[in-house]
Amino acid sequence: MRILKSLPAGFALLLVGVSGALRAQSPSSSPSSAGVSPTPSSAPPLNRTVRLIAIGRKGEPVTGLKPEDLRLFVNKQYRKILSVSSTASLPKTIGIFIGGYGPGPLPDKAIAAIQGLLNSVWQDQDMGFVVSFSDKIYKDVPSTSDLTQIENALPKILALNLERQSYLLSHWPAMPHAWYEAVSSARLSPKEARSTEKVYVVLSGFYSYDSAKSGINAVLSQQARIFPLRVVPPNPQGGAECVYASDPNAGGPCYLGLWKTEHTAKNIAKETGGDAFSLERKRDIIRAQTWLTNELRSTYIVTYETLPQSVSAGKIDILCKLSNVRLLYAKE
Repeated sequence: MRILKSLPAGFALLLVGVSGALRAQSPSSSPSSAGVSPTPSSAPPLNRTVRLIAIGRKGEPVTGLKPEDLRLFVNKQYRKILSVSSTASLPKTIGIFIGGYGPGPLPDKAIAAIQGLLNSVWQDQDMGFVVSFSDKIYKDVPSTSDLTQIENALPKILALNLERQSYLLSHWPAMPHAWYEAVSSARLSPKEARSTEKVYVVLSGFYSYDSAKSGINAVLSQQARIFPLRVVPPNPQGGAECVYASDPNAGGPCYLGLWKTEHTAKNIAKETGGDAFSLERKRDIIRAQTWLTNELRSTYIVTYETLPQSVSAGKIDILCKLSNVRLLYAKE
């Protein structure tokens, strides 16, 4: 195992998420004699898998992870890890979702970062698509293996979305579509559905009205790792972030409970095994791009023996014996 140095900060930033959902794998079974099916007590237990990212505490990719480097528990019961395999070179589906955010130069820089990120991690067998959401949900770029098509479309999509956002702000209290509505609207082709890695990058303000638990549950069926990029709007009263009391008369569109947005973004990442980033300054975009690119270079699938079939799956905890290594995975 070795921890690589971080990529140069010049690459573009964003990246989004691989599936953190558990998937049962049925072992091969031999035919039972006289056509009699084996009883539940004699049937072998199923092995299960969980996808994880291993990243250094300073954002360095972690390569060469081995079973003996990890300890895994299901419902606080130790389970043996059978294998740990890198998935960095396997096909990916990368979804980019462009949503609501405050005014300022950061969205433009974030789009440039996304283009840079795609150039850093894209492989010939990868697929990608782009969805924007404001007054409606727009399927701007359907699923394609043409990276150039996605890169060329991103600036135009951002410009159109800014116009739509401005219209909504001028018609307060009209509300844009929520991030989870856009993500759950994604319909993958059979080829994409078979992709080993599903990474969704969501550029949004993550306002409080789209923080509902039911919304997070809606996107879990996508089996994608979600990386929220939370654009922090400037505070017209001074300071970095626009924060008002919970009073609708306190100030127009800033009454969106922005004080909850960081919690919302982190919760999305935690539930899906991704990572959340707040974009307040240019250096935040550079940091997010570097970390996300390195995280995609450090993806693994862990196969472990599950609990007996009579016990349902539950909370997963994975510990790393290596120092200064952070693990990202869906815990259920």
